[in-house]
Amino acid sequence: MTTALNTPQTLLHAGESATSYSRGDRLTVNPVDLAAVGEWRFGQLSFDNQPLREVLAMLKPYYAVNVTLSDAALGNLPLSGQVNLDDPTAFFNALPLLLPVNVVWQDKNNLLINKENKK
Repeated sequence: MTTALNTPQTLLHAGESATSYSRGDRLTVNPVDLAAVGEWRFGQLSFDNQPLREVLAMLKPYYAVNVTLSDAALGNLPLSGQVNLDDPTAFFNALPLLLPVNVVWQDKNNLLINKENKK
């Protein structure tokens, strides 16, 4: 059994993060985009070529709306841009301009993202 006393230490510097996937695993050190780390403090979230599901997960703590994807594959669509946390509704209104999707507000607290219907 590995304990804190016999686990090698890892020193992190500015611009780095550490990840361990299970207890006793070695830490993996990865670079962090410093420009994006604290953007939430300034009312923004930025993303660069990230899957829609990750963007929605990033937005969830800041926006009290339940978002449902009609097809899990929609979560894989890559997306780049910024969300103004003072007006996240604008992000959802613009989403059909950025991706082949439709956004349907079911009520004020629930929205559904569907695959765009080709006419």
